[in-house]
Amino acid sequence: MLTNHPNISIRQLEGVLGFSRQGYYQYWQRQADQVNHDDDILKLVKKVRQDHPRIGGRKLYWLLQNAFLERAGPPFRFVAW
Repeated sequence: MLTNHPNISIRQLEGVLGFSRQGYYQYWQRQADQVNHDDDILKLVKKVRQDHPRIGGRKLYWLLQNAFLERAGPPFRFVAW
């Protein structure tokens, strides 16, 4: 929103949209974390696909789920692109 309207401050958005300044920054931090999370998953997929180009989707999901649990901890949802 701020990139489309650079003259609008976060304080003005607070009143119009009904969220706090803290909420605004937390939202963008969550978005950045999700992008990093997605990039990590894509790197793992590419690495496995490089070594095993004919591996099936179920096996790929199973392998990545185990690898990602070891790296990051929380489970992830596999989304087909």
